[in-house]
Amino acid sequence: MRLLRLARGLSQRELATALGLSFQQVQKYERGTNRISASKLYEISRVLGVEVVSLFADVAATNAARHPDGDAGARLAGVDYEITAKLSRLRDAELKRRILDLLIAVDDCEGARRPPPSD
Repeated sequence: MRLLRLARGLSQRELATALGLSFQQVQKYERGTNRISASKLYEISRVLGVEVVSLFADVAATNAARHPDGDAGARLAGVDYEITAKLSRLRDAELKRRILDLLIAVDDCEGARRPPPSD
């Protein structure tokens, strides 16, 4: 949620206002302190202009990208943020789909080069 909010250039306060929440509640959602109901997820996706499934994208990577101080909020490295921000501004859905297909193919190639996990 945080990544999508930042990619759209929204502050926590702006997102909270659009959702009819306090900015503290948005903070709690982003940190994982409070759970988000299905109806609220739908509303968030509507405000951010994404499909609900986008709010679940790369959950494992988000958890691994915790702040150094132990905060559970997601944090992207500079280039990852730039990629996310640029992609979110693209309006052509077919172009976005092709870029996603390219990223999936690159990830598959990299995955094939990784050694298998040891038991």
